[in-house]
Amino acid sequence: MTNPETSATPFGTADSTIQLLSAESAAQLSGAATSRANTAAKLDYGRTFSIGFGMLAISAAWALYNAYVPIKLKDLLLPTAVVGAIMGIDNFCGLTLQPLFGILSDSVRTRWGRRLPFALFVAPICAVALMLIAIAPGTTLTVIAVVVYAILMSTWRAPIVALMPDVTASAVRSKANGIINFMGSIGSVLALAGGSLLYRRYGMTAAFGAGAIIMVLAIVSLVVMVREPREYRVREGGKAQIPG
Repeated sequence: MTNPETSATPFGTADSTIQLLSAESAAQLSGAATSRANTAAKLDYGRTFSIGFGMLAISAAWALYNAYVPIKLKDLLLPTAVVGAIMGIDNFCGLTLQPLFGILSDSVRTRWGRRLPFALFVAPICAVALMLIAIAPGTTLTVIAVVVYAILMSTWRAPIVALMPDVTASAVRSKANGIINFMGSIGSVLALAGGSLLYRRYGMTAAFGAGAIIMVLAIVSLVVMVREPREYRVREGGKAQIPG
């Protein structure tokens, strides 16, 4: 007598082979489609330079901060050890707050997206704190402004860095990253060269004022030129999703 299971085996094997070949063909077609999409992807230079402008502003502001805040703290007759401790606050925030807020931004959903709100709402306060560092008349107010600035600046840098991959096709991200890093370097050079000129001629207020203006202009540029993907935005009037 013929065993039904044995007689069905060749057909089952044939079906499995066909399914395997179909799966492989589908994967190849999908890979080819992805490859074509990546090849066809073009870099949006306006959007990329807007994000780069944000990095330029961050780099310029930190360069001014690191160059001239120690001078003011020394002018206020603070001991060297105290000046060093105060100037180390931003490094501590960089190790703790920057990665934390980068992670938090992954879960945020607002009408502007998940990354832009950090810059939109925090950067203007940072600009005010930067100006306050320059114009504060006494030690207490200066130190408070320095601490506020160091903390808040650490809350929006990581989201801005993460913004580029969110809005840029994978095939052109390396080029976009090069542009953004280049603009960050320009920000440091501008701050050290232009800031030095302003500092010598007009004082700390002028140098830090220029940095604050650049920061505000960068935020305007980001809001106007960058639109995050729909999946990261809620409809106007919808409820924002903020982790907490």
